[in-house]
Amino acid sequence: MRAASPNPVARWSFEEMSPTIANDTISGHDDEIVGFSKRVPGASGQALRFDGYTTGIKRLAANAPRLGDAVTFESWIALQAYPWALCGIVNQADEQEVKISAHEGMIPAKDGDPAMEPDPRAGYFFGIDGDGRVHLQLSLGGHWVKCRSDATIPLMKWTQIAGTYDPKAGRMAVYINGKCVGSMPANGHIDFAREVELLIGRNHQAKTHEHPIRLSPPALFGIEGYLDEVIILDGALGADEIKRDYDSIQPPRDSGMQLAKLPDVAPAPAGFGAYYTRLKFTETWDASRRDGPDSDVVVLFDDRPWKYMLWRGTNYIPHWVTEKGIWYTNEFNETWGSGALGCAEPMSDKQSRYSRVSIVESSPARVVIHWRYALADTRYVSARVDPLTGWGDWSDEYHIIYPDGIGVRKICLWSTQPREPHEFQESIVLVPPGSRPEDVLETDAVTIMNMQGQAHLYSWAEHAPDKIAQPEHANIEIINVRSIARPFLIVSDEPFELYGEKHDGPLFRPMNVEINRENSIFPWWNHWPVAQIPSDGRVATHADRMAHSSLTTGLEWKDWDNSVNSRTRVMLHGLTELPPARLVGVARSWLHAPALRGLPAGISSRGYDMSERAYLLEKATAGDAEVIGFTLDASAEHPLYHPAFIIKNWGDQPARVSVNGRERPVGPGLRTGIRRTIDGIDLIVWLDLESTAPVQLVVSPR
Repeated sequence: MRAASPNPVARWSFEEMSPTIANDTISGHDDEIVGFSKRVPGASGQALRFDGYTTGIKRLAANAPRLGDAVTFESWIALQAYPWALCGIVNQADEQEVKISAHEGMIPAKDGDPAMEPDPRAGYFFGIDGDGRVHLQLSLGGHWVKCRSDATIPLMKWTQIAGTYDPKAGRMAVYINGKCVGSMPANGHIDFAREVELLIGRNHQAKTHEHPIRLSPPALFGIEGYLDEVIILDGALGADEIKRDYDSIQPPRDSGMQLAKLPDVAPAPAGFGAYYTRLKFTETWDASRRDGPDSDVVVLFDDRPWKYMLWRGTNYIPHWVTEKGIWYTNEFNETWGSGALGCAEPMSDKQSRYSRVSIVESSPARVVIHWRYALADTRYVSARVDPLTGWGDWSDEYHIIYPDGIGVRKICLWSTQPREPHEFQESIVLVPPGSRPEDVLETDAVTIMNMQGQAHLYSWAEHAPDKIAQPEHANIEIINVRSIARPFLIVSDEPFELYGEKHDGPLFRPMNVEINRENSIFPWWNHWPVAQIPSDGRVATHADRMAHSSLTTGLEWKDWDNSVNSRTRVMLHGLTELPPARLVGVARSWLHAPALRGLPAGISSRGYDMSERAYLLEKATAGDAEVIGFTLDASAEHPLYHPAFIIKNWGDQPARVSVNGRERPVGPGLRTGIRRTIDGIDLIVWLDLESTAPVQLVVSPR
């Protein structure tokens, strides 16, 4: 055994400015930087920023440092987030390929060891795991030996870490800020992996993530944060020498890192409407995308600080955003198995390969957004593929948003098996880094109501609700987020049949699984949004990443329409500052809209269309606009609440509207828009009007 000689054989201080080269100041070797790179203020001088996925420094195996049996690894590190799993800082180990045990179905991670992750056979590994613990691992005498700290390093703060192996002392040890935080007996010669390239800040092979819920494919990832003064020594430093190295550098107290924030936009000068834009997130995440300046869609309101966001970071899953910046969504179509591994859903479409969004209409009167997506797993494999056509499950959703912050969500599922289990709704909130679900949600998180105004408050204080059974015949849900505006949804309260079983009204179910109350009283996952690992289920154990929580799931209600290969449902949803009881009137105005009568000759009515939240009228012939008068028979049982009207073939002439003989000025109380389609030119009218008595309306050319 060669005597330990603690001489540095490689050192990366990152003082050079090249975006593609990191210089080893000991050997003078210029090593290649792969992926994203940026110099940032370091623990001493400059550091290199790593994006958590692509960034790494590599050196060919032939040029890697030649070490004896005693070794030391040191580095200064500031983590933006803990790695998805064990991740190398200095890594020359022959990591083995991870093979998953199945390729279809919902396979819980706790059932045995679904992903066999073999140890390397040779080499060394110095790194951090998914909980921030320091690891030194070596191949000694044909055995892979692991030493790990119990302590964890903090986030967003410069920290010194080190690992040593001293064969004379028969000891491996790891250090944090100059203190030994883990050690173990160890002996033998190091079996070096001399045919493997040296990597800094990244793994050689894809690994399965830590804290999984289900079996997921492995992913290639790296350190997300800053590295500085990465050193390899040929020899084992003692504890005093590690402490000396720690004391020799006085890093800034502020690493310069900031918690990632969800995107936001300023109010649009043009007021209410839908806008294409490119929402900004973090520098590293934005740099990884391959999309242009009009990649996202935002709906803005001119008289309330709310938004409706369809962003790449959520795979375009639409979200209501409150005045406090709390994001909420009613989810999407989802299915399981049937050719897919785990969940087949747009949440799994990490690169938005299938998920697409477009603006169909945008006028002062309303906005219509079309969102199309595939039900595919994290490998982009579709569920329920038709052997005849090759088509898997797809969905088209239309989101019709009005100026009052209320919209219709029309969900059309296309499938060879549309009546097999598919999910249409789940109540989800986003949880930003630095927050837990409790920071976004009230403990009494859900209010459930029926059309009689009876309500029941469901709390997660002691435990998650076992079921949602009260009140009877409920069809209204309010999510009690920590803001003035609160998300709500309304569905049909009519009886329906599901999988051969009859139900007398909607079925609400609490999300009461996958909860670790040591971390949160609510479910808490961070595999979505923005995460790029191929996972559809990872429990959040730290508030380090963008995450989400769920309150109710699998809501079932009556179909709006269906065919042999499709199934359509509609819901009313939005944000509200109204007292819960007032939503009953909103629900009645949508589910039991007042009858329309008294139209003049040449004008026909298709009645009230819940999927448009509008009355549909049509002129018999296109051409000049004409006076159209009619009565809406509003009552307490059939109230009028912010009605909308679509008049087909109106033409492009501006309109005036009178209510009970008084003309309404165009403005907040009256919004009109012109819709041009391949079939003609239509008028859209929206009124800020409430009534429980009959109302006479006249629409005429201006």
